[in-house]
Amino acid sequence: MKRIFVFLIIILLGTIVFFQVKSYRKFSSTNAYDYTINTKDIDINYYDQKLVLEYFEVGTKLGNFAREQWINHKIDVLSPENDNIQSINASQTYQKMLSRIKFIEAKLIASQKIKAQGFNNDAIAYIEKHGISEKQYAIHSITSGKTFKKGDKDIVIWEVQKLINQKGVSVQIDGFFSDETELAIKKIQEQKQVYPSGVLDESFVKLLY
Repeated sequence: MKRIFVFLIIILLGTIVFFQVKSYRKFSSTNAYDYTINTKDIDINYYDQKLVLEYFEVGTKLGNFAREQWINHKIDVLSPENDNIQSINASQTYQKMLSRIKFIEAKLIASQKIKAQGFNNDAIAYIEKHGISEKQYAIHSITSGKTFKKGDKDIVIWEVQKLINQKGVSVQIDGFFSDETELAIKKIQEQKQVYPSGVLDESFVKLLY
């Protein structure tokens, strides 16, 4: 009887030690509660440095928040108790922080990839502001969403006239939307089998590219 009692005590103590060690390792070492900061693929020189700073701050706080909740409240933020409001709130806070850092990281990785194509911070800011792709940037930045017609004068018209000449259609490069410019636009539109409106807008610049 005594041996059985001692055996049970040993099993009980072993179980307690096992779960204590497991708990310690769970919240004191690198694991699913921490976030690995990605310094390799992100754009450290992103045009909005506040976002870069937030990325590092939230990334550091994430694991610390999980450990603080466990040590002080015995709350596992990845496995909240459904009948415990404090546990649910802590889990939701953790998930919001995790979503935020993943969102920021995605932006910084995308920025790095775009810069690898030769774009700078101004271009990236413009691309994000207008919700366009880097391929659309050249077109969009030239026209800036504007529409030009006969009689107008603008630096955009000058740029487009250069592109028209590069396409083999001769037109004077003076920034003035003359009859000659309108005819040249219509000619290119006909070549591309679109309605020859003679209007200079984003859709026409796309034809030139």
